Amino acid sequence: MVNRKRRMKVPFDYDWLAAPWSKIKHCAQGADVVQLGWINGLLNSSQIRRISGLTRSPVVWSLMDHAPLTGGCHYTGGCRRFADRCGCCPVLGSQNPRDLSARILARKGANLGRARLALVAGSKQDETLVRQSALFARTPTAVIPVPVDAEMFRPINPVAAREVLGLPAEPRLIFFGAYSLRDERKGIRYLIEALQILAR
Repeated sequence: MVNRKRRMKVPFDYDWLAAPWSKIKHCAQGADVVQLGWINGLLNSSQIRRISGLTRSPVVWSLMDHAPLTGGCHYTGGCRRFADRCGCCPVLGSQNPRDLSARILARKGANLGRARLALVAGSKQDETLVRQSALFARTPTAVIPVPVDAEMFRPINPVAAREVLGLPAEPRLIFFGAYSLRDERKGIRYLIEALQILAR
């Protein structure tokens, strides 16, 4: 049984949605290397297998989160089930070892095992997860941190910044952004606590 209420709290990738193959095929044809990033809703594992077969070129997948490693979760959240076969998924609220997460991971394994694939991890921690994963433990993986353009993203005078952005000069301003406030990993609880401290 799947706890649907719990499932909605965090992003979950079903490995089904994808752009039409005709469009993907048109873009991929003739590529010497195929580089993937965050592909949720654009490509699924079946499409990646087909791209690899079509181009006969290496597919390099940069891990923007943990979804490629798991049976659906975008972040492992300390769960180690991805290292085996998933199943009994805490996000799904399932006690079934052959639940949706296990079936998704098996489908990914069947598809991606036939692709010429290499991974890029943004940190040593993510590389460790790759080495522990049921899918990619033996896949060539490089650690390349995500770069930031220090010329573009640099501190500037806060008074000038407020003026350029049309923001008032006096009150304290706080910016918070998240894909979903329902995802506890995004820290809404800490924001609320911080606002209460500031209010005091």
